Amino acid sequence: MKKVTIPLIRLIPGLIIGPGSWLGPYIVMNSLFLPALIQHLDAANKVSLVALFSTMGMIVAAISNMVAGALSDRTRSRFGKRAPWIVVGAIAFMISMIWASFSTGIANLLIAWMVGQAALNFIVAPMVAWIDFAPEDGEGRCLFSLRRFRDGAWE
Repeated sequence: MKKVTIPLIRLIPGLIIGPGSWLGPYIVMNSLFLPALIQHLDAANKVSLVALFSTMGMIVAAISNMVAGALSDRTRSRFGKRAPWIVVGAIAFMISMIWASFSTGIANLLIAWMVGQAALNFIVAPMVAWIDFAPEDGEGRCLFSLRRFRDGAWE
């Protein structure tokens, strides 16, 4: 099977705009939004609750990243392999964060948070797979690579 490549003039902007569009909201959500909501809902236990949310989020993220990658690898649609998962993940992420903002209890917030982590990884995993679409220069290295990997070592 022939390797699919995308010209760098199209791939690089996508790999800049894509992560920028989810990293910004994620950083704000993770560093400001979640601690503020936890403070509002249960100020006495905020430190342990932030730790719980972080731990549960990492577990859900690790599992959902693998599932999202496997599903996007097997997807065949007129929109491509990755795009449907990125769009669905973005919509689910948006809905989960709206749900989280209206949460009135810690349990409800935790569920919304975990759904959001899973949705976020349905954006990230397919997007990272696009890196494999970079053209090669004929010697096995990507055109934007600074070094080559040859015979088990970086040159």
